[in-house]
Amino acid sequence: MKAKLSLDSCIKENVCLITHHPFWAEPLGCGTLISARYDLLKKFCQNVYVLYIASANAPMPHAPRPMPGGSLNVSGAFKAEHISAIKEFLKNYNIFTCYFSYDHYGFLTEFTECKNVVEIHDVMHLREAQFNKFGYDAPSKANKADEIKSLQRYDYVLSLNLNEVEYLRKNGITNARYLPPNLPFNNEYTSSDYDSFGLIGSMAKPNLDGFQSLNIALTRSDKFVLAGPISINKNVVSNVGGSANKLGIVESPSLFYSVVGVALSPVRFGGGLKIKVFEALSFGKPVLATQHSIDGFPQNIEDVVTVVDDITSWNLDTIKTAFEIPNSLIKDFFCQVSASNIVWIFFEKFYSCCCIHTLVLCNESVSE
Repeated sequence: MKAKLSLDSCIKENVCLITHHPFWAEPLGCGTLISARYDLLKKFCQNVYVLYIASANAPMPHAPRPMPGGSLNVSGAFKAEHISAIKEFLKNYNIFTCYFSYDHYGFLTEFTECKNVVEIHDVMHLREAQFNKFGYDAPSKANKADEIKSLQRYDYVLSLNLNEVEYLRKNGITNARYLPPNLPFNNEYTSSDYDSFGLIGSMAKPNLDGFQSLNIALTRSDKFVLAGPISINKNVVSNVGGSANKLGIVESPSLFYSVVGVALSPVRFGGGLKIKVFEALSFGKPVLATQHSIDGFPQNIEDVVTVVDDITSWNLDTIKTAFEIPNSLIKDFFCQVSASNIVWIFFEKFYSCCCIHTLVLCNESVSE
């Protein structure tokens, strides 16, 4: 029988971070958060192991930073021998807690003898409803009853979004906890001398939808900056003026935030927490955003984010309003609500620090 995980206990044991995202090679988007969580785990864990589950056809991403330790590659469909290999690994390295990033491989909890914590980035059935509301098909389908049942497998369910935590608790996930991002504040990029503005993002449907809603006078301004995969999309680029700055795919978000004064978040739908809003604040940048972009943030988020829900009405005067938010206010807000306070307290009761090991699992298809 598994021992119940208690936040009042101080655990100094080995932890395995389980993820499908190669955060060490793709630091943007959810990679930003997973990388930050990984760094945080290192501070509190005796040892941190990474179980990376990817499709068999996907190339193994190069690790730009050292991740020493043993590795295990298992190609092909998820089979009994893969389960056996994982069980042996967890046993050999005395894993005390499995920390799942996303609830993609929750069925593995049935085969572990350790405690299991999941950090969800979205409540998937709520996310699907948001997509449908705006006439889009969600990237993945989700059934409410199945998702709730799946989340009940874990000792703790962590979420970035305050509203989603409340929703989960009302729907039977009483062990849901709020855990904001633990991004550091970057003083290096807080200068108020920048007069440019722009957005950084992937080619996800909410980002493309938001960009297409922007006033063309903004996107063709010589002050507009676009970065990330969205900046190489042909349909997007055709609506960006020749004088605008198209940075392309950047190795680090800092390359974008080093040249903008205001970050834009024209997102109308989706799920979870808009990590790009939090990321922009971590670089000391004021944000112009929709109401949806600040869903799940603490109530005083509008002290540092200018909210105008009608994206089509955004213009240079609207952006000027965002520029007027002082950097000192952004820093105070960020330091107050960031995980440097809440996450630190949470993890301090779990872990202590030491070294890193890596377990890599390549998998084509996963089924229960």
